[in-house]
Amino acid sequence: MAILPRLFLRRHSRPALVGLVLLVGLLLRLPAFSRPLLSSDEAVYATTGEAMRHGAVLYRDIVDHKPPAIYDVYFLSAEVLGPFDTQLAHALVILAVLLTGFALSRAALRMGADPRAGWMAALLWVVFSTAMPDFDALAANGELFLLAAQAVAFAWVLSRLGRRRVLGWETLFGAGVLTGVAVAFKFQGATFLAVPGTALVIEAWWRRRTVAGALGGLAVTLAGTAVVPALYLLRASVDGSLGSMWFWFDYNAKYLDAGPHGWEVWRLGLLRTALLGTAAFLPYAFGLTATWRWMVEWWRRGLARTVQPGAELVARTLAEAWLAGSVIALCAGGRFFGHYFHLVLPALSLLAAGPLLAFWDRFARPRVVRVAVVLLFAGPALGALAVTTVLRPEVMGRLDPKPPYEQVAARLHEISGRNDTIFVWGHSTEVYVLARRRDGTRFMFCDYLTGTSPGTDSQTGLADPKSNVVGPAWRMLFDDLARRKPRFLVDASTAGWDHYGAFPMTRYPRLEAYVKAHYRERERVAGVTIYERSVP
Repeated sequence: MAILPRLFLRRHSRPALVGLVLLVGLLLRLPAFSRPLLSSDEAVYATTGEAMRHGAVLYRDIVDHKPPAIYDVYFLSAEVLGPFDTQLAHALVILAVLLTGFALSRAALRMGADPRAGWMAALLWVVFSTAMPDFDALAANGELFLLAAQAVAFAWVLSRLGRRRVLGWETLFGAGVLTGVAVAFKFQGATFLAVPGTALVIEAWWRRRTVAGALGGLAVTLAGTAVVPALYLLRASVDGSLGSMWFWFDYNAKYLDAGPHGWEVWRLGLLRTALLGTAAFLPYAFGLTATWRWMVEWWRRGLARTVQPGAELVARTLAEAWLAGSVIALCAGGRFFGHYFHLVLPALSLLAAGPLLAFWDRFARPRVVRVAVVLLFAGPALGALAVTTVLRPEVMGRLDPKPPYEQVAARLHEISGRNDTIFVWGHSTEVYVLARRRDGTRFMFCDYLTGTSPGTDSQTGLADPKSNVVGPAWRMLFDDLARRKPRFLVDASTAGWDHYGAFPMTRYPRLEAYVKAHYRERERVAGVTIYERSVP
């Protein structure tokens, strides 16, 4: 308890302190290596990566509607460590988190006079990015990878602002390339364009750059942003999947439209923000306080072109632009899954670092205030660590009970050969990974066929999912069943797994007829029906 206060009091920032903070981040994330899967998203990525390892072409032979970079991470993990192995992906996402923390430590030094802000911003990030359930906090999702690219881009932009009157073309292009890396992980990564865009607006408004020069700078930034996506498009063109890529990308419009609307978006957003904001009280409270002070400062200053904003105010303005773009990314689709909240935390950590340190300095007495700050750091970190390790069976068993995937997967592994494939009817992609058996169709989950959409009433039957069905998906499925002939068909709907109790195969007469004609029921395990192919 005495070490942390002494660190707060030192009016300098040593590289060793930043290293210590990153070590804390590493320790908090080591439990990621304790299990082969941390979330259903990881199951989707690992199943896709394994299919790619066996020659499947993404978007043509194995499908999802997200950008390709995250699948390459899991492909690399399986290629290096073995079939369906996710541990390299876990290691890479930890490196991404630590890189984000380091970049934030560099950027924070340019946002205020307090040299302690560097390690404080990094500490806020590495601690509170774990202050949620492990399937959101530790899983190797696209958000954590894209944030590393964004954080490095932000630190790069601020470092150049401190040396030059305007951002150079190389800075704008480099920021664009890093934004393109973020987009390759999730489309929402494009919202970072708000940062260089805001910098160009500031330069044009205060006549540091002409309007034509600002538009040229924007064009250079967009050109940089296009580099990495263009490379992926070139790869898709070479392997013949370009048309399929665009087809599944187009599904994202349906995905967004299927999300909550109206009051439900506000209710869900405010509820989950309140829950996660309570766990991550320090960055949310002090980051939003900094936002309010920033707005007041601009209001008092006005927009008079004769009064040039200082470098600190410009840096804070760019951090606010990053936060605003991240809020848009968080709200896209209206689902507010826990791991989406990672998107706003780096900007909040940057904005909160200075005010939190000022608060610490102001309240030397009574000591209870400082003790409360320390507890608000240590409580969420140690609590999350405990829930992820020793308390996980009890807490997560109640918070997020899972079907007995391992039981069914173990049986499938026992009765099938290494080269056999399976098809799971439902949204239980974990079975593929735990059984270590490849998907026998292009569909790892059946939402494209049923129209169900995660985080919506379509999963529970309260909303009709028919409008979300992908038209050609059923033709694709029957084509795959006829050509690839998966040996086992696993019907998870008979056990009611993952909301598919409302979508039994009997609801789809053509599928039911095909299964009766080509498969025989072999056995039931934990309520799941396992069919074995009976027709060559």
